Amino acid sequence: MPAKWRRQTNATLRGLRRGWRASILFVLPLASSAAAAADGLPSAERAAIARALDAANLTVSDLGYRKGPIEDRYRLPVVHRLLHDPLAIPGAVDGLLAPFRARAPLPRSLATLIAHLPDGEVALSRRAVPQARVDRRAAEAVRGLPRAARGPALRLAGAVAASGAERERAFRSLSPADRELLKTSVAWLAAEQDELGLRAPAEATRHPERLWSLLDRVRWQHIWRAGLHLAEAVAREAPALRSACGAWRGNVRIPTTGGDLCIGGVGADTHTRHTALLLDIGGDDRYERGACRGWIVDLAGDDRYQASAPGLGAGLLEVAVLWDLAGNDDYRAAGLAQGFGAFGVGLLLDDAGDDTYRADLLVQGAARTWGVGLLADRAGRDLYQAGGRFLHAPLLAAERGTYAMAQGFAIGYRPDRSGGIGILWDGAGDDAYIGGTYCQGASYWFSLGCLADDGGNDKYAAFYYAQASAMHLTVAALLERDGHDVYTVHMGAIHAIGHDWGVAMLWDAAGNDVYSGGDSRPAVGNANGIGLFIESSGDDRYFGPPAPANEARGSGSVALFVDMAGADKYAGGFADGELRLTGRWGVAWDMSTPTARQGRESAASPSVQKPAPGSAPAPSEPELERLYADACLWEVGTARDTVRRARHRLIAIGLPAARWMVDRKLAAMDSLAQRAFEETLAAIGPEAHGLLLEPLRSRDARRVASALRLVASLRAGAAGPEVMRLLQATGEVRRLAIAAAAALRLREAAPLLATDGEPETELARAQALGAIGAPDALPWLERRLRNGELPVRDACADALAAFPEGVALLVEVASGRDREPARRAMQALGRARVEHSVDALAARARDPDPFLRLTAVLALRAIGSDRALKLAEEALAREEDAGVRAAMGVRP
Repeated sequence: MPAKWRRQTNATLRGLRRGWRASILFVLPLASSAAAAADGLPSAERAAIARALDAANLTVSDLGYRKGPIEDRYRLPVVHRLLHDPLAIPGAVDGLLAPFRARAPLPRSLATLIAHLPDGEVALSRRAVPQARVDRRAAEAVRGLPRAARGPALRLAGAVAASGAERERAFRSLSPADRELLKTSVAWLAAEQDELGLRAPAEATRHPERLWSLLDRVRWQHIWRAGLHLAEAVAREAPALRSACGAWRGNVRIPTTGGDLCIGGVGADTHTRHTALLLDIGGDDRYERGACRGWIVDLAGDDRYQASAPGLGAGLLEVAVLWDLAGNDDYRAAGLAQGFGAFGVGLLLDDAGDDTYRADLLVQGAARTWGVGLLADRAGRDLYQAGGRFLHAPLLAAERGTYAMAQGFAIGYRPDRSGGIGILWDGAGDDAYIGGTYCQGASYWFSLGCLADDGGNDKYAAFYYAQASAMHLTVAALLERDGHDVYTVHMGAIHAIGHDWGVAMLWDAAGNDVYSGGDSRPAVGNANGIGLFIESSGDDRYFGPPAPANEARGSGSVALFVDMAGADKYAGGFADGELRLTGRWGVAWDMSTPTARQGRESAASPSVQKPAPGSAPAPSEPELERLYADACLWEVGTARDTVRRARHRLIAIGLPAARWMVDRKLAAMDSLAQRAFEETLAAIGPEAHGLLLEPLRSRDARRVASALRLVASLRAGAAGPEVMRLLQATGEVRRLAIAAAAALRLREAAPLLATDGEPETELARAQALGAIGAPDALPWLERRLRNGELPVRDACADALAAFPEGVALLVEVASGRDREPARRAMQALGRARVEHSVDALAARARDPDPFLRLTAVLALRAIGSDRALKLAEEALAREEDAGVRAAMGVRP
């Protein structure tokens, strides 16, 4: 064994020898306090963020506004917490990674991950796993080992048996047939990708809901205990085996009731057979086929791992670990590998060496529902490559974009099952990350995806949905602690974009960094999401202007860009030292020396002429099915033309097509199908709108909900009486009825909306009252204007601006002493262009508070009348605060 491997391995094993007993004692307190670790965001960054938010009349607590109306029983508490406390993201990730950074014993590290999963705390509080005895076959098999190694090997074999028995206890409530169905189908359920070659019984593919019903009956604490028990045995016995085997060459396979234990010597071995645990002492080894699916502990050597799917630290209905302690290693896999977890924990831990990771799909720190997937590489110059095999069609077919779902990625099952925790952590070294779509700190649907790199000059390259991309009610982060880094993405949602109530954070703590890409605009808030981009130091380069904060659903999105220091350059639309407020809740602030302003560009989209309804004959049922399927595709890439043709054909068919869609497809309408419904029914006209009345009276809640969505979007006035009736309903139907009442401007609905209770519908009710214009709702709107959460406050301000009595109240509040409500009222008066508020705003433009002055001037400019603009210019002429002058557009 080369000396460098021996030194690295011996150091790790000494730590194991010292730490395994202590790990048992401290596993519970460490795991249960994982979320309480020291906050990873330093005070200077927090102060800069708070200051920037204040410029937009926001506070840190405002970021905790309610994210979406959806709940499900698969939600992990850490995901829910971070959605409503975005600045806690670095601290939460640090809590998960703390034992790995500290080289804590393996059981402690695993316990930290398990604590976040269902029944994790239960498993950690009840640690006793019944001992299992090995039979005569095992005693005979260990004779192939050196004498001093036989005792540790038998004890480790006993732990394998006990771990297997404990894991099986998780499935006691399932019949043997159900157990087999679940275990043979879970990889297929996790992958959702036929090209990986995974197969499941026909019963599972025809009825996947049956698999979910079986998963709901699993007793998860037994799975977690089984994994921790085996980890403790490895920590206890690996040092003794390494010492006893010395220069021994050979392979011994020890059978147990929980699966085989294989011990390999210091030679260059090739392992191909499946084992529960494979421990290799040293040598340049190869792991192929079945050998990649169990636990692997390799103590030394330049090793090669070649797996199909799943494998290499893939936890599906189990805790699975691949731990390589030394060497320059090469890891290759198809999918569900290299630290992947779904209904389990998957860990790939590499302690040292310049390593290469290549794989296709759901790899390199990836997870699905009730899973944790972690790839932890402590040191070395490493290469991570994911994607390149499975075309992202039809969305990116023309661009030849491929899926990756890797490098810190997690995903749930839309629409009703939350996802898990996927993390890639690299401790040190100049690393390269190459990925397709969905990678490098990305997530989808109530999950947590994170890439954390602690040091080195790193290169990030991806295709789409990458580098802190949070899509749909989810949390995504890319956390870079040090080094001169380059971030580049071909196109799409990138560089800290929070979309559809998603929360994204990209934080680079040090170095001269470059951010580029076809659509790079750091910090994007879209569809009520939050995009947070923090650059702590360095001379940085940016491709596009930052912090677009796009409005949606009658409310706003938060976009926060903060560059705290350095001489930075922007390709266009922003400048070094500039403060700019964007959208409703967007702020971009470069807190460094100003440079020259750069220009902006904009482009317009061509319009498309729709055909005349009724100009085409009604086709056959199969042809309607085909047209509808094409009309419901996502309009991206080469699919745009397909969608346009299909929808135009449905419009040309006219009322028969609309009636067929309402009768056959309304109950199952998802967000993509809704676009097809809206465009088709809108083009056909009021006669098609009338088809929605019968579904509103249905006993099928899905049909009612879909019909309400269409009534609101189409403003189908004939549905008014039915909407009033449905306002008396509860839950989702009531929420959608509120939106419909707003769209139809039902004045008679105001008393039902201006009521206390139901905090989850406050935003919708405030927006509805604004659309209706309801003076009798004035007291309720004022209370929420002053004390509601962020979206509700702004919605109430806008609602007050919709009728004279409300405007009078806004002018009064704008002139008052309550600072934040005053700024809120000024912003609303500006948005509503209330001319007779100009005098009150001009008075406020003389306030001693610089941000009150800034808010007043911006409101005057928004009103835009000659007098308002003149007063704004007068205020600007006497303004002495350099930051406020910069935000007002004045350059030094």
